[in-house]
Amino acid sequence: MIILVIGAHRDDCEIGAGGLIAKAVRKEHQVILVTVCAGGIDDWCVSKGREKEYREWTIRKAKEMMSVEKILLPYGDKNVITDMETRKEVYKKLSEIILEIRPDITLFHNRFETMPADHGIVGELAEYAVVFGGYYESEIN
Repeated sequence: MIILVIGAHRDDCEIGAGGLIAKAVRKEHQVILVTVCAGGIDDWCVSKGREKEYREWTIRKAKEMMSVEKILLPYGDKNVITDMETRKEVYKKLSEIILEIRPDITLFHNRFETMPADHGIVGELAEYAVVFGGYYESEIN
């Protein structure tokens, strides 16, 4: 079984689905975590000047410590994805990931989450990507 977890920020997948992730890994299911707003890693004080190293470390530690694959997308942390072009870009990228991976289960934020706003926006875009598979860009509003 393949389980895909999509989160807005660097800790959302683990916080929101940590128990399920641990059980799935223990049962030898494939688990893939996607962090949409990982571009802000570049602005994070502990990684300042070491952005590439920190990204590689994050992906490696997810594999070593949790036996999961972690995909970091380049969209800004602490930035609400409000402009239409970026929303379409995120939707397209999530659709590509879903179509490539073909997960059996996909988890993501509730589209009505408002704090922080990125959660609801990522939830909405992930829901569209799961339901429409990249075919209906006009659904993004």
